[in-house]
Amino acid sequence: MSGSSLGLTVSNGSNNGGVVLNLGSDTITGPEAVQAIAQGTGIISIDMNSTSVTSTGTYGIVAQNGLGNITIGGSNGGLAATINAASGFGIFTGSDGNQNITLASNGVINAMTGISVQGITVNIDSFGTINATGSTS
Repeated sequence: MSGSSLGLTVSNGSNNGGVVLNLGSDTITGPEAVQAIAQGTGIISIDMNSTSVTSTGTYGIVAQNGLGNITIGGSNGGLAATINAASGFGIFTGSDGNQNITLASNGVINAMTGISVQGITVNIDSFGTINATGSTS
């Protein structure tokens, strides 16, 4: 999926609707390469295995909802992807629900800011590599 102005965007606009993404050996490129947006208490779950994500803009992976839980890399030992976001965030999340991010041992984030989370309860387990080149603030 390359050449699209959005990359991969999945948004559930229904009341308390969730989003689940399970990606394999895909190559995704766009300004917001992978975007998952849920409503209210809707959950977001993102898993990747051998996926290549390249942001040409601000976000490699962005996941946002209201009060629902966000899980990135919840299966198979964590997120097994290479995420490139030279001008922004490798992973960006926002939720008042629980947020769990696991980067697998073969997961790599190359970004200005590796991981940025906004929320109340956040758990990050990194077994992979995060190369952060600076701050966007």
